[in-house]
Amino acid sequence: MSYNSVMMIAFMVTIILVLAIMAAILIYMLRHMKKLENEIQQLNCRVSCCEENMIGVKADGVMLHGKVDKLQKRVDANEDTIIRLVRDKLKNESGINERNIQEGAQRYDICLNSVTGVDCCGRSGHRYSV
Repeated sequence: MSYNSVMMIAFMVTIILVLAIMAAILIYMLRHMKKLENEIQQLNCRVSCCEENMIGVKADGVMLHGKVDKLQKRVDANEDTIIRLVRDKLKNESGINERNIQEGAQRYDICLNSVTGVDCCGRSGHRYSV
């Protein structure tokens, strides 16, 4: 064998080794890229799940806000009802107290006309007007 043929064989072996190494590197990179692609898909799934959860949380927040508004309206309505009931009760009690005063004035012949503006000096037992 001549020097040229040995060099040619060595050159071809080198080229084959370089091609084999490049193929191994490509295979490694493809596997690594596949692994990265799987990780990206998992992250995308997590992100979409998070987005769905955020949409759900937002919907829950809107629903809770609506419920809070309804409860606030109920509280306001109950507050108005309580105030009205207390006023009615006070009116009833003041009416009872006014009748008691008139009856007491009639019983004891007390004339409160100068103090309250109620004409209670009559003795005939008729109702007194305010």
